[in-house]
Amino acid sequence: HDFAITGGANPKTIILDLPMVFNAPFDVDGQWAERNVLNGAPAFSFRSDLSSRIGVMPRMGTDDDIRWFPIEPCFVFHTVNAWSVLDSVVKVLVVKCEYGDTEVDPVRDLDSNPGRLVQWTLDLESGECTETAYHTAG
Repeated sequence: HDFAITGGANPKTIILDLPMVFNAPFDVDGQWAERNVLNGAPAFSFRSDLSSRIGVMPRMGTDDDIRWFPIEPCFVFHTVNAWSVLDSVVKVLVVKCEYGDTEVDPVRDLDSNPGRLVQWTLDLESGECTETAYHTAG
């Protein structure tokens, strides 16, 4: 539900594709979903069986311009900041939560997993993504 935009001469849009899903009453085929928000399931569920990735594209780019970086499955409450160090290196600062349980309710379970401040460094030349943790709450 969040994204970031860098500044500078060649601004980039940062897209977070993460496995937090809405437990809608109906599935993609329009059929009643067995577990959904109307029959007691949490509004959102973390799906650790799905992948996570970060996309970087030029600010005025198209979907053909997105460069994807795979990351470990996680949920990001919000981006804090994003900036370009060079044209080829982008840094993204986020509040990240890691869940192993697919039955987690991210709103109710904040006390047990309050998140941590993390910086991802995305190297557009090498395709590498590195993670640096700055703080673990609690």
